Amino acid sequence: MEIIKCSKKDHQEIEAIYYCQYCNIYMCNKCEKFHSNIFEDHLKLPINKEKQDIFTGLCKEKDHQNKLLFFCKSHNKLCCSSCLCKIKKKGYGQHKDCDVCEIEDIKEDKKNKYEENMKYLENLSNNIQESINNLKLIYEKIEENKEQLISNVQKIFTKLRTSLNEREDELILIINEKYKSLYFGDEIIKENEKLPNQIKILLENSKKNDQKWNNNEELNIEINECLQIEEKIIQIKKINSLIKPNSTNFNLKFSPDENKVNEFISTIKDFGEILIAKQCSICNSFDNLRKCLCKKIFCLNCLNEKKNNECIKTCYLFNNNLNYIDKIYNISKYPLPKNFEIKLDFTSVDWIRSGITLDKNIMNSNKDDNTPKYDIYYVLEDLYEFYSLKGQWKSYKGIGRNLQKGDYMTITLLDGEMRYKVNETTLDFVENIQLQDNKEIYLLVHDRNLKSKCNIIYITEIFQ
Repeated sequence: MEIIKCSKKDHQEIEAIYYCQYCNIYMCNKCEKFHSNIFEDHLKLPINKEKQDIFTGLCKEKDHQNKLLFFCKSHNKLCCSSCLCKIKKKGYGQHKDCDVCEIEDIKEDKKNKYEENMKYLENLSNNIQESINNLKLIYEKIEENKEQLISNVQKIFTKLRTSLNEREDELILIINEKYKSLYFGDEIIKENEKLPNQIKILLENSKKNDQKWNNNEELNIEINECLQIEEKIIQIKKINSLIKPNSTNFNLKFSPDENKVNEFISTIKDFGEILIAKQCSICNSFDNLRKCLCKKIFCLNCLNEKKNNECIKTCYLFNNNLNYIDKIYNISKYPLPKNFEIKLDFTSVDWIRSGITLDKNIMNSNKDDNTPKYDIYYVLEDLYEFYSLKGQWKSYKGIGRNLQKGDYMTITLLDGEMRYKVNETTLDFVENIQLQDNKEIYLLVHDRNLKSKCNIIYITEIFQ
């Protein structure tokens, strides 16, 4: 940052520490003392080294340098006579068509605004440190999440590289073992490097020792040389056999599946995505998320603890605008998503059936019909019978007891498969439901005698 120097000609190498708005000069420490003794009523402003944008009272527009004596209401900005000038000159007249007044005219208005803002700033300042501390915590969490994300990516790709390296080492080991078993190695060449010289010596000795064969005392020497010659002949034949064309009749090659290689490369190029992760709108958790009917996102923990108060009042309602049953046929006020999860709380159980309906016309019937003539899917409180209009009553393996007070029931529909769970026990059957595009799904609680009591804990969409 450029250092502001003193305006006095003799002190232009000294750093300025004050600015006088009356004299429009910058002052060093020496000049400030002298200036203060002479002009006690002048307004001097300390120069902030971190922010050197000193308000001089002069217009900062290029070539203006006039005092800021006017105020533009249209832009909420101080301006000078050149800013209002109608003369056509570069940089002049930016505010010539605006709502402009003299600064004295807005004195009271700005004074009141100043006092109002000071009070507001004072209230803010009381909590500013706490806000900064919270901001630091948020930043630390952001950095922690970033480092965790990078670590997760590195772990996956380290695993991939390790697998590739292991496969590479495995293939190289196979190549070495195959060549060792099928072909000769360099040790054969090293072993026979001295053979030509040895043969030469044997040939020379044989010329000198022709008479020794008649000497029986040296016969063993001649026979030994004969054996050496036989050994060398075997060695020569072995070498010649190795250099014949048929000595390499095994031909190894590396044969990767080109389609698999190209598919693998294509997969690697598209491997992994960096997505903006959704999180619970209450506790900011990233785990076990569900989407409410109003599209707000909550984690299951906040849903089970009923922390989503507003949604319970507006989204999780039966046709009676309440989140508990009070009629024979209790239908959810809003249609359900195609993939949903519902949780019900039973505070009293007598004769009650829980499930879904694909035809809201069931509300037109007020009688206790054992088999309503509408598309419905529900289980009876005895927990071993399931009913649908298409399949009628079906028996299945229950959980060994009837539904009772204090039980929770979770109903899920995911990719056309419907399941029921009581507390933590999943009922032993799955119902496949073929949904048409124009079919709506509603929660159905059929209370045959109004003695059963059931509340909605949540209705959520299951999303990826």
